[in-house]
Amino acid sequence: LLRWVNEYYPGIFQKPELSSEIDCAALGKLLPKELLEPLEEQYLSKQKTDLSDYMNQVLQLEDRKWTSGEEAKREDGCYTSPLAYDIIQGINGMVKAAEKVTGNRQKAQTITHQLPGFMTKYKHLQSVLQVNKQISHIKASLCCVEQFRDVLLGKNHLFPHEVKEECLGLLMDIEQSAHSCLLIPIHKILKPQYKKLGTTDWLRKNGFEKLWRSLEVELLKFQDVPHLGRQELIGRLHQEVTEEYVRRLLRTDVKLKDREQQQRAYTIVTQNAESLNALFSRMGSKQDW
Repeated sequence: LLRWVNEYYPGIFQKPELSSEIDCAALGKLLPKELLEPLEEQYLSKQKTDLSDYMNQVLQLEDRKWTSGEEAKREDGCYTSPLAYDIIQGINGMVKAAEKVTGNRQKAQTITHQLPGFMTKYKHLQSVLQVNKQISHIKASLCCVEQFRDVLLGKNHLFPHEVKEECLGLLMDIEQSAHSCLLIPIHKILKPQYKKLGTTDWLRKNGFEKLWRSLEVELLKFQDVPHLGRQELIGRLHQEVTEEYVRRLLRTDVKLKDREQQQRAYTIVTQNAESLNALFSRMGSKQDW
């Protein structure tokens, strides 16, 4: 009934043979407002419930895979998950249908008010994965984050502003948490090399080489992270390693007694910085200072 009232009925008068003869706007709606609005509210309420149920089913399906210990699937060598794609397709189809039925985009968008609640559940389950060190699924989640972010930023017609902003914030939390889970172990591995930075041995022997080699080994382990997620992840590690490098140098108590030592220290720092940037750039970082 709603689709007939809001889509088919107005469409009849847009036909060339009628549009020039009949003023559709003057005719008004087929049903009066007091009858139309309750029907629309009932329809939208049902759509909200259906979308919420659908999203929960998708999440439960993924959760069963996680709890079973099943490894995430790979596509083109990278871990991936169908969760974001399935949710996005569901939202896209239901919002478009609701817009046709109600004839109003803003009303249709209201069915996505369930999305932040879904994201909150997803965030909680991701934290469980991180506690359990289910690395393949954590890497796959970065693919989901990018897919969700792309649709939130690129398809504004699907979401009210407040829904978009809240979801983007939740996605940022999920991404940052996943990054920390993947990067903290690397910093622990690098800690012995960090300790040598800014020391007399570092100045004499340039102990940076071991740090560089360890970094290269660890960075290669991220080749199974989807491209955009990998770029963000490696970019964050690039920033954190650089910050740690600078922090160690600032804390050094090495005395540069003459110009030769000062020049050597300058050369080493310059070479180290160039080597770090070259390594991270080769691995996908877009950080630039």
